[in-house]
Amino acid sequence: MLTVASSSSSVQSPPQNQVFLNFRGKQLRYGFVSHLEKALRRDGINVFVDKNETKGKDLSSLFSRIEESRIALAIFSSMYTESKWCLNELEKIKECVDLGKLVVIPIFYKVDTDDVKNLNGVFGDKFWELAKTCNGEKFEKWRQALQNIPQKLGFTLGETSDEGDYINQIVGEVVKVLSSDLERQIPIDNHPCSGAEKTPEAAPDLPPPLFGIENRLTQLEMKLDFECENTITIGVVGMPGIGKTTLTKMLYEKWRGEFLRCVFLHDVRKLWKDCKMNRDIFMRELLKDDDVKQEVSDLSPESLKALLLSKKSLVVLDNVSDKSQIETLLGECDWIKRGSRIFITTSDKSVIEGVVDDTYEVLRLSGRDSFQYFSYFAFSGKLCPPEDNFFESL
Repeated sequence: MLTVASSSSSVQSPPQNQVFLNFRGKQLRYGFVSHLEKALRRDGINVFVDKNETKGKDLSSLFSRIEESRIALAIFSSMYTESKWCLNELEKIKECVDLGKLVVIPIFYKVDTDDVKNLNGVFGDKFWELAKTCNGEKFEKWRQALQNIPQKLGFTLGETSDEGDYINQIVGEVVKVLSSDLERQIPIDNHPCSGAEKTPEAAPDLPPPLFGIENRLTQLEMKLDFECENTITIGVVGMPGIGKTTLTKMLYEKWRGEFLRCVFLHDVRKLWKDCKMNRDIFMRELLKDDDVKQEVSDLSPESLKALLLSKKSLVVLDNVSDKSQIETLLGECDWIKRGSRIFITTSDKSVIEGVVDDTYEVLRLSGRDSFQYFSYFAFSGKLCPPEDNFFESL
């Protein structure tokens, strides 16, 4: 019987790995993953399972195991995104898949596939919490891997699915892929008796990397100033299409856990134009997580104000086009609890004059970041970093 490769230092020259298992060890190691590993071994498949995920090791040793493998099984579970280890492995898996050197099969283990793909629910909450501890470049690589890999055809195991049949299907698919052309993903049959479901077709191409976002996000985060106990209103200004919404959304998702009430109003200008936004609707959004029995319009001003003042808020008014929109939604701001933060994005700086406490202007990309975008589109997604003296000569 073939042995299972281990990351232990006692193993001198592990055999060529055929399958790499990427999973949250704390949650799955002694249950599902153990059963899956044994089933793969019974079919003579060499598997790499990291036995010491929590112990300090050089990531390069794990990455080399991924590079040696022909297939990666990315097992997404509810606790997956609390682990930097899992996400670093997934980042490397995506890199190898993009180069055509690896086939990846996503496995959704008792987690909603939409939560994984859209970073929602507990899966998303844990990711955004972990994102606070990393830099913008690393965050972006993780985000792209989490958008890309789950779009592949894979398996979904629900709470009531038969785990044994499910594992047999996975092993069967691995055997099929190992004997097929490595460079193509083979669609996985949907066997209704097992509870395994075919995931949707791959989504359209992902958007390009967000070059230069790390520095911008760091600069905008400084405006949060958590040491200040007062409410702060920050304006985010820049020309249309420069990335104000993307930048503010990233900040919102990264820091929303610090507030008890959070609202991101996307494209206020359009909502206003379509008559889909007014103060009552805005208040309902603010109170959506509160156990309010009455309609907002039926609450007395005093009761509404008392409810709103009970929790610190993070509010983003995106793409505001007229000062009256701010006045209607925020009013005198006397309902906002101290310590709250409000961001207003706009292309017209005059709209926020006299309204905000601070302003962040989203400037045009630097020459280096512009070159990154150019090379990305000019060379089909491949980056061609210029020499350090390239920009000095411009």
